[in-house]
Amino acid sequence: MSSIMIAKRLPVALALLRDSPRGNSMMIMFMRYSAMAATGAMVICGLPASGQEKGPSKWSGFCDLDVGPPKPCRISDEMSADGQHDLRFVFAGTAVSFFGRNAGPWWQGELNGRPAMGYERYRGYVVFSTTDLKTTFEWCGKLSAGPQC
Repeated sequence: MSSIMIAKRLPVALALLRDSPRGNSMMIMFMRYSAMAATGAMVICGLPASGQEKGPSKWSGFCDLDVGPPKPCRISDEMSADGQHDLRFVFAGTAVSFFGRNAGPWWQGELNGRPAMGYERYRGYVVFSTTDLKTTFEWCGKLSAGPQC
């Protein structure tokens, strides 16, 4: 049955329910089921539940600055509605930030406030460099066989 047919028949069905001896209890039950269906649709559509907070994604990985040995680091990424990433890295008393966006494996933005580009070599391994090539930074989710990302 199409939604148009249901919409046309709904007022008739509700009028019949209202006029029947058990109409009030049936109407209440109908309204409860309608409310539950609407709530379920909101959950399925991904609307935030009450008490759910938005914030940065956080995880652990390995970072190195200017081609040093990778050190364990904390990573957070907060993405805005327009696709901008605000990546923060904290490791060995050092804080690094990258603010920008990606297009496939390529990244463009600012590394610690200076113009930078980056390339995601594989999922979870990104290398950034300022455009003047004075600063390089890389992060990865896990180390490879050697002491490198």
